[in-house]
Amino acid sequence: MQITILGVENIRRKELEKKVKTALKNLSCVADIQVISLLDDILKYDVTGIPALLVDEEIVCQKSIPDERKLLKCLKKIIKKKTSDKIDLTLLA
Repeated sequence: MQITILGVENIRRKELEKKVKTALKNLSCVADIQVISLLDDILKYDVTGIPALLVDEEIVCQKSIPDERKLLKCLKKIIKKKTSDKIDLTLLA
């Protein structure tokens, strides 16, 4: 799972990064986390505001920082979908 956090170097971006890492730890999930803080690089993504969180290039949230419960729920849903997709693919083989 690829997680991208977009935001300039400030407390809001750092808070989002901390919450994401905590959520992943609580879910016992490993992910590649990339933090993009240069404005020119952020503008390459289709977001309307920062901080923003993308999972596998899909926007999960932008302009706000979700609370821990919402973030956990969202990541669980993504992990479950990825796991079921993998199971489906193996059943077709």
